Amino acid sequence: MDGLERLKETMADQRFENLWLKLKHIERVHGQDRSFPRYSGHENHFLLIIAEGNYGQVMIDGSHYPLHLGIVCVCSTAQKIEVTSCNATGTGIVILSFEAGGMRSSKQAEELMDGEQAYEELQAILGVYKLSPAAGAMEKSQKIDRYWRSGNAIDRLYGNAGLYELLGLSLAGSAHSPTSMLELARAELEKRYAEDIKIDDLAALVGLSRFHFMRIFKEKYGKSVLEYVTELRLGKAKRLMVDQPELSLHDIAEQAGYHNAAYFSRIFKKQVGITPNLYWRNRSRKVAAYSWANIGQLLPLQIMPYAAPIDQYWNDYYRKRYQTDVVVPLSHDHDFNLAALKEARPECIIGLDYLIPAEVREKLEQIAPLLLIPWSVADWRQHLRLVADFTDKSKEAENWLVNYDWKAELVRRELQAAVKKSVVLILKIAGTRISVVGRRAATVLYDDLQLKTPYRLGMIDPWLQAVLPHQLEDFHADHIMLSVNEDAASEATWRGLLASGYWQSLRAVKHRMVSYLPGFSWFEFPAGEYSALHHERMLDEVRVTQLCVQNK
Repeated sequence: MDGLERLKETMADQRFENLWLKLKHIERVHGQDRSFPRYSGHENHFLLIIAEGNYGQVMIDGSHYPLHLGIVCVCSTAQKIEVTSCNATGTGIVILSFEAGGMRSSKQAEELMDGEQAYEELQAILGVYKLSPAAGAMEKSQKIDRYWRSGNAIDRLYGNAGLYELLGLSLAGSAHSPTSMLELARAELEKRYAEDIKIDDLAALVGLSRFHFMRIFKEKYGKSVLEYVTELRLGKAKRLMVDQPELSLHDIAEQAGYHNAAYFSRIFKKQVGITPNLYWRNRSRKVAAYSWANIGQLLPLQIMPYAAPIDQYWNDYYRKRYQTDVVVPLSHDHDFNLAALKEARPECIIGLDYLIPAEVREKLEQIAPLLLIPWSVADWRQHLRLVADFTDKSKEAENWLVNYDWKAELVRRELQAAVKKSVVLILKIAGTRISVVGRRAATVLYDDLQLKTPYRLGMIDPWLQAVLPHQLEDFHADHIMLSVNEDAASEATWRGLLASGYWQSLRAVKHRMVSYLPGFSWFEFPAGEYSALHHERMLDEVRVTQLCVQNK
């Protein structure tokens, strides 16, 4: 039996034969965030989240998923759900609230399930689905919306029928789409990751060529097969360190799938940021990082946060690397965080002063000693030293800074020949917005690498300042560094700017002094990345790729 037949057999059961749905509410989200608190007493309440564009994200129980056209998420209100819609106008995200339940057959009759029983039965429908063609999800949701908002009782029946149809299309589409076949391969990897499993065997399992399998695997899961195997193996090693601390490093490496302990240590250090031995020792510490930037202050000190938010909406760096390490995931909701930290009982909490209201600070101080980083009056080096003093890691901080400054000096010398004494303007294009990157956001380039700043830079927002094309000339830049997000709207904005007379008239453009930086990893949300770890990552990327001197 091939992979497709097995998958069809799995889906062709009686789970949905007696399923009933009742549409309760429809909501559209445009350009704002939407959080849904957990409702533990409403197990039969569900949400259908439909993307009508390419600008949203959803986090479900700490797992982050991009929302783009054709994606449908089926969630329970018993889950922790946060939706972000980044598109302020036009299409966005549609949220259908509905009740669901089922009938349980007995010898005498069919019995209505109670809420808890129905929820257990309906676990099968929870998930993220992709419809093909992608526009089908948007068309169905718009049709349901029109019927529901008419207020006519008969139209509402049609709207409810549309809910059945949309859910059915989601389940059927996922079951027959090539990408969902990858679940078979992923399940095989999760069973056999410690073995020397071959990519050709996985491709054959799902009936795809090696090349096609590798390509769509990375498209679906955001990482290559090798990266996925490494993640599984290191996850196993971390669990062994915590659950069986008596094991030797050799035994841990062997059980995780590595036959050489030294090679395992190198991979571990590269992926996690600290050696296995340091990770081992630090697991006994229970330090809470209240905000994203706090994670980037702790990791250089070789402290793995016990509690932290790992759901960055602009990239999934922390989630990919540290999801299994963070024992207590935090959120953007203060009440949720207070409850989680009260139960976790960390030894200390580190936060940013401007993000935590006074009433929340008082409650946090009742849980554990609290350090609030003075965000606006100190730079990232002072932030690192404050955290180091608070956690008794001052020596580690100074050693880290010495190494960072050594790297910066090497990169600075490499850039001198290309940039010389040019006035450098850094631009970010995200969606329809063109922004000048401010001094604080670009501290690695302007301060550590000593690039020459435009004279007007001190008069604009220190993070990002939106500008119009005709305003670019005011900065009198000799050299422009440009980062464009890798989505359709951003690329369209870039093409429009490139074709404009304003762009072509700039001195840097005329002299072909334009450098191209990566997209999402640079300046997407600099205030959330203002930390030692992020700046070292940026410095390393410049050093390895020399992106700043690739003029095009």
